Amino acid sequence: MVAEVQPGSPAELAGVRSGDILMSVNRHPVNSAKQAVEEISKAKETDSLLLLLKRDEGTFFAALSK
Repeated sequence: MVAEVQPGSPAELAGVRSGDILMSVNRHPVNSAKQAVEEISKAKETDSLLLLLKRDEGTFFAALSK
């Protein structure tokens, strides 16, 4: 679960909110914060991240720069 989103960050600009549930990073499922950090760290600085998030009853993708 997303605990906090920094104002002005790429995550905020992509529409990520605190309380969203992170389901996958770059199409790799994640089940814990540790897995999410591992997947994010695999991306190069110039890569984009594709996050699959769940909010309320819906799911959506958010693309953001690392």
